[in-house]
Amino acid sequence: MGESDTQAIIIGVLMNFLFDTIDRNKYFIVTNEVGFHLKKRSNISSDIVIYEKAALQNHTFKNKYFEIPPLAVIEVDIQADTTDFGISEMDYYGIKTKKLLDFGVREVIWFFSGTKQQFVSRAGQDGIISTWEKNVSLLQEYQFSLAQLLQKEGFKL
Repeated sequence: MGESDTQAIIIGVLMNFLFDTIDRNKYFIVTNEVGFHLKKRSNISSDIVIYEKAALQNHTFKNKYFEIPPLAVIEVDIQADTTDFGISEMDYYGIKTKKLLDFGVREVIWFFSGTKQQFVSRAGQDGIISTWEKNVSLLQEYQFSLAQLLQKEGFKL
């Protein structure tokens, strides 16, 4: 499914920040609905993922979904159609976050455009909901505010 214009702008702004800021000798950033094979009959995909570069360099590629977890996943709200699953959108976000953390992802960050909120969940910690204005810590090394990144790029969402 394609991205909405809002989702595309948010992901683009985040990617610009990440490429300009993150230590790309240490980390590798991947986007475009990256697929993960969690277990038999259980696959999911994510908007932006960050791997430790050495983990990927030592990985044997099989032209299949990743079977190794990234360090971090960033999701931008996706207007999930959950009617076929009998769950609410919020349940979907919670279930997907739990699956990613159980898979071995250390942190999952969601940005919701409708409410201009963010949800940060880390392994072994309670999740935190705040507004886009609040700084988000990424990989314990980087801080950013989505509201400030959007403003810097000249976007009003």
